[in-house]
Amino acid sequence: MSVWSKFYEQRVGNGYFNYAVQRYEKFILSILKTGASTFREEGCGIGTISRAIMTSVGEKNVQLFDYDKDQVELTKKNLNISHVIQGNIFENHGKVDCIFSHGVIEHFSDNQIFDILNRQKAEAKCVIHYVPTNGYKTPSFGDERLMSVDWWIKNFKPNSYYTFNKNKDLVLIW
Repeated sequence: MSVWSKFYEQRVGNGYFNYAVQRYEKFILSILKTGASTFREEGCGIGTISRAIMTSVGEKNVQLFDYDKDQVELTKKNLNISHVIQGNIFENHGKVDCIFSHGVIEHFSDNQIFDILNRQKAEAKCVIHYVPTNGYKTPSFGDERLMSVDWWIKNFKPNSYYTFNKNKDLVLIW
């Protein structure tokens, strides 16, 4: 099992889900307020945010993928679904109304983020990403880059954005 999967395996179930729905409520509501009817979470981890979206729009309207095959299996277990696929965030995955991620793009280089965003904007009417900012003193786990709000805005020019949780969390919308 991968290091990521070992970390997230403990979060499968209702405990972390209930915490995440409360902590990231503004992000979840932003996704739902897009008016989209089809969604895709890219880099879904254990599918926590997708689970929250599915409660409003239905399971069949949400696609999920993750690069890590162990995470895919944990997502299937966590959401009790079978339609999670192993996929690469740099490859085309077809059109949907809204693509989103939670804590994914900050793990990539600037050039990779440009590539990801360009592909996603070509595949969806709306793209929404949550990223942690430099309001956090240390990364929570892994190699995430904790950049300032201004850095994200200057470099990736979202159509809109907002912060929450004492300006530590940032949502970028294209």
